[in-house]
Amino acid sequence: MIKCRRKPSAVAIFNLLLFIALVPLHSVAGEIEIDLSQLRDSSLKQGLLNGPNDYYGITASSDTADTLISALKPTSWRFSGIRGYGYGGDIYRFVVDDYHYDRRFGTSTVLNLQDIFNAKYGNPITIKALCLPRESGCFASFENLRQSWNTAIRDFLIDTKGTKIAFFDLLAEPDATFRNVSQDQLYLLAKDAYYLVKEIRPEAKTVGPSIISFKPRVLEALIQYLVKDGIRFDAISWHELGNDPEIIGQHVTLMRSLFQKYPGICQPSCPEIHINEYQGEDTMLIPGHAVGWLSNLESSNVNQANRACWGGDKGSPIPYQSCWYGFSGFLMSDNLTPQPLYWIYKFYAELNSSRFATQSTLSKIAAISGQLSNGRIGILVGNYGMSSNAIRLQLVNFMKASAQIEVIRIGDTRNQVKSSPRADSLKDFNAVTANSVLTFQLDSIAAGDAYWIIVTPSN
Repeated sequence: MIKCRRKPSAVAIFNLLLFIALVPLHSVAGEIEIDLSQLRDSSLKQGLLNGPNDYYGITASSDTADTLISALKPTSWRFSGIRGYGYGGDIYRFVVDDYHYDRRFGTSTVLNLQDIFNAKYGNPITIKALCLPRESGCFASFENLRQSWNTAIRDFLIDTKGTKIAFFDLLAEPDATFRNVSQDQLYLLAKDAYYLVKEIRPEAKTVGPSIISFKPRVLEALIQYLVKDGIRFDAISWHELGNDPEIIGQHVTLMRSLFQKYPGICQPSCPEIHINEYQGEDTMLIPGHAVGWLSNLESSNVNQANRACWGGDKGSPIPYQSCWYGFSGFLMSDNLTPQPLYWIYKFYAELNSSRFATQSTLSKIAAISGQLSNGRIGILVGNYGMSSNAIRLQLVNFMKASAQIEVIRIGDTRNQVKSSPRADSLKDFNAVTANSVLTFQLDSIAAGDAYWIIVTPSN
């Protein structure tokens, strides 16, 4: 027997339709708010590490590489290859003599002094009583090591006098490259290098200790040494080579607390903070993670940062040494073809130094926004660890009635080398302002994905 069903009332139908209208096709997991009334300048000098291994003069290929890298507008560059010294080709010649990054972009050049020593004597450096004939990096005593260190650094500084070096990096991962050398002895080497720089290159600044990871006890001991001896490095540096960029803020806060604890280090001003190698090998080619690192470096008020370079080792996702080929993963090993990572940093560079106040309600969704030319707004969004989610973007204090939105997706690479000659638009659409708020949505941003969004206000 078929039972009669009561017909739904008009009120029930209305409520059902209202529910359907209010529920979006993709539920929103989080929100990014951008306040256009709050515009500031970013203090971060974002830059590169090392460079072409075989560069010794301008070629057609190097012109193409320069055209690509110039679009990234690097404002710092750390290397050791210079006029036959250090590792790699003559990277100084590429950066300064031939392509003039210092003049074009105000690029701060950082010369790695320990690499000059290691390239001559070997790596690692070891002290042991009996060194074999021609054994690389071996010294019978600390006194012998210190004498060779001082001679090598002095000769180099004299021979390259007149080069445009903004910072001399006194050490390079000393906690991983010296064996049987104590913390006190490492400080003596750093202090010797510091005084040599001040004597021979007094116009240059100094940075150190560039240890392989953040080690509070090591850094506090260094500051104690410096204050005791009346020495001030212009920047304190370390590497962040893990996979979680959120740790940067904790480390920088702790470092600044040490400046407060030892105010003598801040005379006449506190040292800058340089993260002169950042991002681990396991995520280095993933676009969403790149946005996460840039966002956390900026929010932590790091002064200068240089991407780490990886590859060439057994089991590495990168089959070649990106320190010397491909500019740390921006390009393929030919130094001519962009990878997806390249587009993240190109779009980041288009923001210049302007930044709108930007907040994300999801910790693993990072966003950076700023002013572009012709009144446009650029927004870089990246997912560096969450499952796929829809994100609502709200631009508050938006004073135009509507805007044209262009969205470009740079998809997850799964940390694999991948050619990406272009970054194509995903979609274009119009959005309408309500109560001075422009709202639109990214329906799905998967882990590892990044998006570049250009907002063009209506006339």
